[in-house]
Amino acid sequence: MRKLKMKNTLLLSFFSILLFSNFTENKNHEQFAFDKLKCGKIIFKDIMLANVEGQIYDDRISLIEEADSVTESKIYPVKLSGKYEIYHGCYDFIPNENQINNKEYLQFYDTKININSLLEKNISKKKYSDENYIVFTKSIDSFSFNGNDFILLSARDRRFFRNLERNYWILLQVKDRDVIKYFCFIDGYISGKDCFGDFNNDGFLDYMNWDFKKDTIPLYSLKNNNFDIDEKHFIKVQQSKEQVKMMKENGVILPYDMFDRKKSKWFYKL
Repeated sequence: MRKLKMKNTLLLSFFSILLFSNFTENKNHEQFAFDKLKCGKIIFKDIMLANVEGQIYDDRISLIEEADSVTESKIYPVKLSGKYEIYHGCYDFIPNENQINNKEYLQFYDTKININSLLEKNISKKKYSDENYIVFTKSIDSFSFNGNDFILLSARDRRFFRNLERNYWILLQVKDRDVIKYFCFIDGYISGKDCFGDFNNDGFLDYMNWDFKKDTIPLYSLKNNNFDIDEKHFIKVQQSKEQVKMMKENGVILPYDMFDRKKSKWFYKL
């Protein structure tokens, strides 16, 4: 009877350890989302202008076709917002190899920003080719933060069939009708605008770069008119088994999705 009781006690202890280890593993490796962090939220206002079909670009613009070898693509201004004078100076066709791509622009009232130059100076320090052409998506918003006004635009490659994973965030800091500063991020989070906020609650605008096939989500803070990376604080993520299987079966590229709490270094206990 005593041996049976001891055996039951050992068995119960074993299952308790197993249960605790599974709980710890699940807690330390749960699916990551930005709402896991204590973040000062931003209120975004949709300012996108769409036509009757719900599209930004009209029939003048062929989003994926390239111009033939003898045709030179033309620039057309496409209005992006119903609230502000924001335009995309966009080629009607993707220019052929005989035409230099240096004329597309993003315009805010009287300020024109060359898109090639904007993308080349991206904060993410991604390699950029002048063969990249972008179109803006339906995510175009305005917001205020710490007394400053911003316009946030999302874009993707026109040649999306060649760059399935490449996406862009373009951020304009504006005052009245002037652009004070502009920034570009390449290949970050694409499932919403939650990557922007005040993640360490220090009063500065932050951006978290949840990039494809990377196990670290770094934090960038807007200080002294520039986004600087915080080398001491970051979130670690890893791939789930389900994600590995999905990527192999479907040939897609996804951001790592499992929250690695133990390896993350943050401002407070996660």
